[in-house]
Amino acid sequence: MDTETIAYLIVIIAMIAFGISELNYGCNRRIVMDTLLGCWHEIKSFLRSPKRHIRQRRINKNRELISRGYGFLLRAEDKEEALSDGSIEILKPFQQGKILRGAGVPLTEQSALRSYARMMNTLHIGDFENILSDDFCYTSQMVLESLNNKQKFMDYIFPKLRAIKNSDSVVFAEMGSIVAYQGYEEPCVILAQPTKDNLVGVVLAEVKNNQLTKLDLCIVPPSENAHRTGDYPS
Repeated sequence: MDTETIAYLIVIIAMIAFGISELNYGCNRRIVMDTLLGCWHEIKSFLRSPKRHIRQRRINKNRELISRGYGFLLRAEDKEEALSDGSIEILKPFQQGKILRGAGVPLTEQSALRSYARMMNTLHIGDFENILSDDFCYTSQMVLESLNNKQKFMDYIFPKLRAIKNSDSVVFAEMGSIVAYQGYEEPCVILAQPTKDNLVGVVLAEVKNNQLTKLDLCIVPPSENAHRTGDYPS
């Protein structure tokens, strides 16, 4: 609470105390009651004002964070809500591993895979790094050795994205789903290169404690078995 607010409250309290004391000394009851009623209206106005200011600050903060790229996993209607709903929580950067909206929307396999697909389609890391756990593991059925921590993956993916960008072989990352090792349909990213119909693999995700803990690049089950959506996040 700032100095101006404290001073304002002190004045209001002093006026109320003065009014009550005047009543006790038999002053004009109507005048004193009008004074107290005016103080009450001032207090109500004061209590409402911070709520409006807090709402506007949240909206402004949401607008700022979205413009900087935070909230890129949000759907269009969620972004609309973030810029208009006064009860919404301020969006948090992905250092906390999740997007807070209202009571909080946890990171899911679907949203984590969408983030990965966006990175592959734009060839820009964006905020993908910030949803990774420190012990993040990246495995591929096409290579023997796994990348078993976040730093090793980052050391791998930056040159990989740069190499794709400098080549003529475009990578397409499409949202989809597939029946893999769990025995039920789960979300995946379907990778294709250099055309959308030349499928080369699927990527599966694991999320724990609101962080992406694992990505598996698979050629079995074959990507041809995946359900395609035509959704290429960008």
